[in-house]
Amino acid sequence: MAAVPVEVTFSVQGVGQLLVQSAQAKDLPMIQCLALVVALIVMVVNLLTDVAYFVIDPRISVRGRRS
Repeated sequence: MAAVPVEVTFSVQGVGQLLVQSAQAKDLPMIQCLALVVALIVMVVNLLTDVAYFVIDPRISVRGRRS
């Protein structure tokens, strides 16, 4: 997670800082929640990227290729 080094370097508190504090306090539910939120954000961004490719490039087919 790139947020942690950036937040630690520039002393900006955010999700990365919360993750570090939760790990130091051994707060497992918070760590699990943050992992879930980050995973959901990544999946949504990937889905939006795939939809954008489909809309922008007419060569992409929903059916896919058959061998």
